[in-house]
Amino acid sequence: MMRRLWKRLFIAMALVAALCLGLVVLCGVWLVFDGWSDWKRTQEELRKRGELLTVSQIVPPPISDEQNFFADPFWQPDEKGSVNLPGIEIAGAEAEQLRQRFPAFADLVKEGNRHKTIAALTRKNSLTPEQAEFVLAVIAPVTGSLDAVERLSSRPLAHYPLDYSKGLTMPLPPLTTVLRLSQIFAARAQAAAALGHAGESARDVLLILRLGRAMEAHPTMIFQMAAMACHDMACDLIEKVLPGWSDAQAAQVQAELGKINLRRTLIPALRMERAVMDATFDELQGASRSRTESILRAAYGEADESRRVSARGSFVLLVYRCGFLASDRAFLNRCVQRWIDLLEGSSETLNPQAFDEAERWMTAGTREAWGYRHLFSRLSVPVIAPTFPRLAYIQTRIFQARVACGVQRYALRQGELPSHLADLVPVELAETPRDLIGGGPMHYRRDGREYLLWSIGWNAVDDGGKDSLSERKAAKKPDWVWRGRLPDAVATP
Repeated sequence: MMRRLWKRLFIAMALVAALCLGLVVLCGVWLVFDGWSDWKRTQEELRKRGELLTVSQIVPPPISDEQNFFADPFWQPDEKGSVNLPGIEIAGAEAEQLRQRFPAFADLVKEGNRHKTIAALTRKNSLTPEQAEFVLAVIAPVTGSLDAVERLSSRPLAHYPLDYSKGLTMPLPPLTTVLRLSQIFAARAQAAAALGHAGESARDVLLILRLGRAMEAHPTMIFQMAAMACHDMACDLIEKVLPGWSDAQAAQVQAELGKINLRRTLIPALRMERAVMDATFDELQGASRSRTESILRAAYGEADESRRVSARGSFVLLVYRCGFLASDRAFLNRCVQRWIDLLEGSSETLNPQAFDEAERWMTAGTREAWGYRHLFSRLSVPVIAPTFPRLAYIQTRIFQARVACGVQRYALRQGELPSHLADLVPVELAETPRDLIGGGPMHYRRDGREYLLWSIGWNAVDDGGKDSLSERKAAKKPDWVWRGRLPDAVATP
């Protein structure tokens, strides 16, 4: 009797287990089918809109070496894949010579990166002549590299031969070098201004802007971020040294600033980001465990190839590849398209509220109960989303720098600061400047020999020119503020 009872119980439990297993299999099949259907639907919608979805469609066409800023042995990578700057490191003997020559700055001299030795001084708004001489002495050994950039700057186009087919693991040889060169140019320009060499400071500002535009020419997000860093550096420098410039120098920089449109260059970078991720999704479908781990490390920005994914992590990746990859692909494509639509929606303004709403929608999609399906979206969205407030901030700084150059030229011509920005039209500016956020007029206030330019920040509220110098994140600054003063030639004739 007991044996029959246990037998029936065992059969019932087996049936229940089989039923549960069947339900799990059916759910898995449904999730796979739903994900692939979602991806095919998304792909078809994007193609109908004429969107470019593959890397080969977005890669810039080749250009002639005569026109190419990067077609020079100076930019050739070494055996490790890096573009090196000769003399960028301070050796022990040179460090000792600098300490003996400039005892007042002996504590600043360190072996290693040159820029770190002078960074504490160049962060100031101005340098003394003695500080300027020290800065120039520190960067003197890299003058040959600076001269090479100046020689190549006359070439109108830029195209570095990046291997876009490598996707997330694509080498980026010139990236660090461009940023280091920009820092050194900025230091030299500030030192030149302190010694009264206004023409040399304006020249170096133009070279920083040229490096930024060279980065803009490449449709990758990291190159666009490098371009923004260069332009931000140039604007900070202009704010410091502009009062010493002549009308011709200010006009030349003003014209160069007018060529920069960060939104226009970010859109193809977003498309490339999407295409690279789509190629990564394709590769993941048939990738080995080691290759899958390598892709995951690249997505996380993890350089240590020796680290292994745990058994649990490997199981999660297997489930993701088999069941959720297509769904994640569809979701990430929609996220990128929503950003592109917001950037293309208006050529004159940006709407912070729309970007914030999009980010909340995307975050909810990666954090909800089913959010684990969107593994790569969960990695990508938090990295890309902060780009847009930063773009708005730096593009606004570029607008303000152009206006400030106009104020400088007006004051040199009239002997005083303008009462209103409308006074600059039509000689120094073609039209009255407007804010990127909201499209209202840019704000200006004159106070004796100084003036304040400000644009409303990412909060879309006019805070009356309130700034937060300690806040690094553009989205959290109240207003985006530019401080200027009367030209030196007018203030001390």
